[in-house]
Parts: sequence; structure tokens; C-alpha cells
Amino acid sequence: MSQCTGESGSRGNLEYTGKERLRIKKLAIDKRLTLEAIADQLPISETKSLFKPGTRTVSTVSNWANDRNTDHIVRLIKIAMLYNLKPQVLTYLQAGEDLVTFRKSRTYKGASLTQRQVGAFLDVSETTVSNWEKDRTETVKSLNVLGHLCTALGVDPSELLRSDLSYQISQKLKDIT
Repeated sequence: MSQCTGESGSRGNLEYTGKERLRIKKLAIDKRLTLEAIADQLPISETKSLFKPGTRTVSTVSNWANDRNTDHIVRLIKIAMLYNLKPQVLTYLQAGEDLVTFRKSRTYKGASLTQRQVGAFLDVSETTVSNWEKDRTETVKSLNVLGHLCTALGVDPSELLRSDLSYQISQKLKDIT
């Protein structure tokens, strides 16, 4: 078991088993950060879909690190991988229109990706993709949080995933781009 110290000096025990979908624990241990130190760098007021009202940011980060409630963040990582978005870009996304621009810049057989193709890749409906692009959800704000998480840990979005999951997604990406 590794111990790591955050900026506040608090100590926390983190044990990485290698079975978690996300590598947050491993990255925190390697960088000698506590989950509290990571949580402090996330803009929690920006989104309710990642951070439920009344929950502490560190609780959410701890859930992700312990492989609980990860479906939403894994989908965000897939979006970032599909559109090839780096942390710096994620933190500056402003609106769903930005997602339209990135979708149209990706091509499949010489044509821009459609909402249907994006939905198929992410296992969501075409309507869901349309809602993201029309700012009817908090997806852009959630992608901002993902960008800050990647920046705090010093990694690209795909590096947050366990390597076999990242590889599977990359292979699936090759089929549609």
C-alpha cells in the first residue's frame, strides 16, 4: 500500500489493484497526490451531472478512484478520444457548438462524422448527441471537469483508462475514422 501526501499535508492511503476501470489511484500515487489535492483542482460548481448536489468533490473523485459511478466519466473519455481532444482544449470548451465543430472535423470514408455514427460509437442515441450539441445537457461542462482532472494528473484522457480498455476503445475508433 502506498501513502501519498497532498499540498495540505493530509495523509491518505491509496492502494491500486490494477483492476479499476480508471487509473486515478495509480496516477495519484505516482504523483504523490491525495484525492483531496486532485479534487481541489476541479471546478465543481460547473456541473451537476458529475457532482450531485450536497456531495463533496473529494467523494466523487474517491468514487471514481474506487471504480464506483464511473459510467459517465468513461463516456466523457470516449468523447475526448473520438474528437481527439487534449486536456487544454477540454478546459476551454464553451458550448455544444464546439462539439459540432470537432465532430465535423473528424471524417469517416471522406465525409464528416454524423450524429448517428457518434451515437453508435458511444452507445447513445442520435438524439442524445444532438442534445449535447444544442447545450441541452451539461456535457460540455462535464468535459471541462475532465480536462481539469487530466491537467491535475498530467495525462491525456485516454491515459485515465486502464490500458486494456483504452486499447479496446482505440481499436473501435479505427473502425469508424
